[in-house]
Amino acid sequence: MNTTELAKGTVYTAFALSKNDSETVQITLSDTTNTVSIIVNKNSTYNDSNLANGNVLSFNNLEISKSETKYLISYTSGISAEIEVVTGTLILSLITSPSLLGITKGLLGTYNGNVTDDFLRPDGTYLNINATDEEIFHNFGQLWHINASSSLFSYSHGMGPSNYSDPSFIPNFSKDINKIFGNNTQIRDEAIKLCNGDANCLFDAAETLSISIAVTSKNTSKAIATTQTDINRFPPVISGQSIFNVTYGQTFSTTLNISDPNGNETVIVGSINLPIGASLNNQTYTFTWNVETYQNISFEFFATNSKNLSSVFKPAIIMCYCANNGTCEYSTELNSVNNIEYAVCECNNAWAGAYCTERVNECEGNPCYENVECTLPPEPATGYLCGPCPDGLQGDGVKCFDVNECETGANLCNQTCINTIGNYSCQCNSGFKLDMNKFDCHDIDECITSQPCHQICKNSYGGYSCDCKPGFTLNSDNKTCSASVSCNSTEHNCAQMCAVINNTITCSCRIGYSLAADQSTCEDKDECAINHEICAHNCTNTPGSYYCRCQSGYQLSSDGTSCRDINECSNSTICQENSICINTIGSYICSCVEGFVANGIRCTDIDECTRPDLNNCASNASCTNYPGRYNCFCNSGFEGNGVTCTGVY
Repeated sequence: MNTTELAKGTVYTAFALSKNDSETVQITLSDTTNTVSIIVNKNSTYNDSNLANGNVLSFNNLEISKSETKYLISYTSGISAEIEVVTGTLILSLITSPSLLGITKGLLGTYNGNVTDDFLRPDGTYLNINATDEEIFHNFGQLWHINASSSLFSYSHGMGPSNYSDPSFIPNFSKDINKIFGNNTQIRDEAIKLCNGDANCLFDAAETLSISIAVTSKNTSKAIATTQTDINRFPPVISGQSIFNVTYGQTFSTTLNISDPNGNETVIVGSINLPIGASLNNQTYTFTWNVETYQNISFEFFATNSKNLSSVFKPAIIMCYCANNGTCEYSTELNSVNNIEYAVCECNNAWAGAYCTERVNECEGNPCYENVECTLPPEPATGYLCGPCPDGLQGDGVKCFDVNECETGANLCNQTCINTIGNYSCQCNSGFKLDMNKFDCHDIDECITSQPCHQICKNSYGGYSCDCKPGFTLNSDNKTCSASVSCNSTEHNCAQMCAVINNTITCSCRIGYSLAADQSTCEDKDECAINHEICAHNCTNTPGSYYCRCQSGYQLSSDGTSCRDINECSNSTICQENSICINTIGSYICSCVEGFVANGIRCTDIDECTRPDLNNCASNASCTNYPGRYNCFCNSGFEGNGVTCTGVY
């Protein structure tokens, strides 16, 4: 400066800023150089080297950067402060955001677009907007003076607020610029030239005796005014339901709220990436959506005014897509996929998967009776369908039991009916044999098949009778014959029997033998070789006779030749534990009861709980295994029979 007179002006050498969700930041001008130090939370110090090459200091919801001689402190809320270094002082420009409308107070006034209430005092009263500068200083500005305990600044050792204030200082309230400049005519003339009639610029030059400070202050004020004009132009306000709860297959409708804070702007409302079936009425702002898709949905609405200022509204989407009569559980944790929240689906028994689109094959695990076909019913029906029981059994296809055809008369047996599981067999009475058709019985010609008579056999229907040759008499067994007049076999050289027939000595043989060519000795008849059908199964020849044996699983009938099935299942211990005995012709089968499986030796329990195909417990139920069975129990917070569980709220 070209004067030795002490200037009477306020010089700013530090600014401190604080916001509830961020650190406290202090910008302090050096006493010796035209540089600053940056103090964060009163304990961390930074300088220009930390901001070189475009570096940015980042903190909680706060960033600090530098451009030439200006330091920018930016908050994520939209508020920012620009502090410029001018020779010997700092200049602050505060840029606000709409979020501060109506909530500011203090030396900056009330930010609401109404200048009449800017002079709000700490006690809640207002100073008249037309007050003089002196009244503003004493009755408004000084009232906002803070004490040391509420100061945001950090001070050098031994320093405090009192070192940076002069209680006796009274600003110059004169409007006469020439009087304020006094004898500093050179500075006055230069200021008049550079301030271009700006009264505040002239006043600053007169008070600080610094042309650079005055001009910088003027330029800063103009920049702030321009910025404030832009700030006061607000974008349109667009809002609506924050969450769209939509259901697949249904129509969703809502009306957006559109307003213009500026009051005189033309507003255009539009949308981006609307899904198929959605539309926005630009006159009523009604959004209608026939929900036809449930995937890859991301849309938003915008409102733009004539100043090309825009606002965007992007609602959250909660999609209820539970196909096939599934229900949406909004109370449980939602599933998030590509920025869309999906309500958890509670599927009915026939469906599974995140959206109940996977058909449950309820035929898995063979729920129907053995060899009965299982089919799924047409959608949307649930469950499974079992075909008819096998022939000879009756029931619903899930459970089948034997029909006793022998008792109901539903058999084709000609004589005797023997019931078996799922079927029956026919047997014939003594003297008859079963036809190849397995139903009819035909007379057995015992005279041919078994040769039961000693001498003469006469067949009859279902039986036979024996007779003797002349000279012989039928014995009481009705089979063998004795000589009517006998003779001594030894004397007459007869091997077995000696008879007198018509006064002639004749040798004869007992049953089972035949007279040899020498007419005296007897030879054994091999009945098994003579008639291969003499026994039903196996024939063994013996001297003078034979006997029949049956194969395993059969026993000899009372006629000594035919065989009948042995019902092994009449022995209750023939099969292992947890199995049932099924009789078959000539044998039997041990079958494991439901819930057990054969391991080659015995029947062991099936743990249905480890086999999803063998249990039908709900997804929110637990399965407990028991020998031969299992049970489903709904988890905590759900109720039902375990197969179906619904939330308890």
